[in-house]
Amino acid sequence: MNSSKNTMDSIKLPDQSKIDNLQDGFITKKPKNTGSFEDFDRIVAPTFARAGKVQDIPEKKEKENDPDDFIPKPDPTRKATSTGVKVGKRYVAKRRLAKIITGCVMAVVVILFFFPPFVTNNTAESGCEKRNIFQTMGLTELKEDMLKNKAVYSEEGLSSELSDSYRICKISLNISNMTPFELKIPGYEIVSAKSEYKSRFVYAAPEKNGGYIIPPFSNEPVTVEVLINVASMNDQQLDEAVTSLVLKTSGMKKKIGRSLYCPCIPAFVFVSNASVFTLD
Repeated sequence: MNSSKNTMDSIKLPDQSKIDNLQDGFITKKPKNTGSFEDFDRIVAPTFARAGKVQDIPEKKEKENDPDDFIPKPDPTRKATSTGVKVGKRYVAKRRLAKIITGCVMAVVVILFFFPPFVTNNTAESGCEKRNIFQTMGLTELKEDMLKNKAVYSEEGLSSELSDSYRICKISLNISNMTPFELKIPGYEIVSAKSEYKSRFVYAAPEKNGGYIIPPFSNEPVTVEVLINVASMNDQQLDEAVTSLVLKTSGMKKKIGRSLYCPCIPAFVFVSNASVFTLD
């Protein structure tokens, strides 16, 4: 047998001390337990300074319902809401339709109860007449009577005691009462006149004593008398003065019951310049 070759006799056991030196710093040596209290001091206590923070595992929560994703289920017991009333090709809300109807009813009520009649001039029947206003009473008594019973426009007009200084101009009108109520017109007033002739007009009054009564749904002629002082006036001035007048009804009312009357808005009348007023 060749002695240079490896044999089992050449194998040596590793030196334990060398192994321990190589492992020093990598493997913590376990102190030898001698059974005394000093052994506790030699045991290296574990440290958690470098340990990571322990966190609780979050519980899995159920996904909350998003309000935007909520789809209400139809309630079979609930009645369907109406979109409105169909008018033509469009739908109108019931509330708006109720307002329209209420407005129309109120407009009809106002027209029937308060609106004035339709008044037009009757130019063919209008004109002046020569009448002695002092035939039954003097100037003082006439003035007192006019202030009491007439709608006096200007007292300055009664400045002459001559009957030739006065003319009564008759203004003929047509009044249309298109309501189901009887219309009563007790008087008239002068609203305005041309500035240079204002002091010439004395009063305006209905020709018929007590005024006129217009039946329902009828057209009636009425005449308004206007007293004017024509002293030193010619035909052209008289015609210009009278046709510049604006009249209105006074105390007009509608009978809506046996003894119940409703006041009415005054009717304004512009005397037509188509009428002709002369001294003779």
